[in-house]
Amino acid sequence: MDILLLNTAPEKINSNKNIAAEKQLYTKTAPYPADTFERASDKSSSINHNDYWEETPLKYLRYYAYGQYGAYELTDKLENSDSKIKFKNDILNHNNNEIVFDYQAIKDLDITNACITTDRKGVRGSSVFNKVNLKKLAGVRDAGIKQIIDLRAESNEEKCKYILGKAGLDYTLFPIYYAKTFNNEEIKNTLSRFPKFLSSMDKGNYYIGCNMGTNRTDVAIGLNYLFNPKEKIVPVFEADNTIKSLEMTRQIANTILRKQDGEYKYTDEEYIKSLGWKDLETFEETFKARNKALGKRNFN
Repeated sequence: MDILLLNTAPEKINSNKNIAAEKQLYTKTAPYPADTFERASDKSSSINHNDYWEETPLKYLRYYAYGQYGAYELTDKLENSDSKIKFKNDILNHNNNEIVFDYQAIKDLDITNACITTDRKGVRGSSVFNKVNLKKLAGVRDAGIKQIIDLRAESNEEKCKYILGKAGLDYTLFPIYYAKTFNNEEIKNTLSRFPKFLSSMDKGNYYIGCNMGTNRTDVAIGLNYLFNPKEKIVPVFEADNTIKSLEMTRQIANTILRKQDGEYKYTDEEYIKSLGWKDLETFEETFKARNKALGKRNFN
């Protein structure tokens, strides 16, 4: 499995320059903004709209969006013009996935550490349940957010669900425990909540956060990337200490996948399939590749 990590600044595509060897292509299911290709024709853009789709004889199309849209897995090869047209239309029609919210409106609420997620499916930040942010809950909802994913292990689930229910928002609790004290009860609780958490992440239009929206939020997003078969985007961690986030993510993941006498201690193939994977072999192969990509993207 090829994992894309784009670490270069945007550069102008030259039809005479062979960059096919780089084989970098953003997945056609990525939620690009609807005006992507309108902006691509702007003079300030790094590429030219018409050249990009019609005149450039590249085997692999490349769209530079580093810093805004993150890194995507290599998912397709565009061998001919028909493939190019289909790829273009898929992106232009991305809004069919109904992941639509007003990020600027959320930014204007001035919520601590609030920022859009790498895959642009949601927003991350400090908990909406603190005294300051509770007053902004209606603004979050009105901006198009449909669900809150709460990562605080100390949360009162019933109380939080009641508060959000009155505000017209769905609630998912996925507590992130500190890996060094990750006991059997906490592991079982995490595993029992994993399917709903992954499903909530897939739906998009979410606001996800722990107390401050830093390390534990990084960890949850990292776990979604490692365990969710539908997630194709290597997430960018936002906490100041990204190494800590990476270590916590891997500690929790490795604990969940701990083996004893050659067999998984806490899970099995049936459980892995319940998360949406075809089989255990596919998951293990993908997990290794994604774990490596996650480290490469966030180890700085």
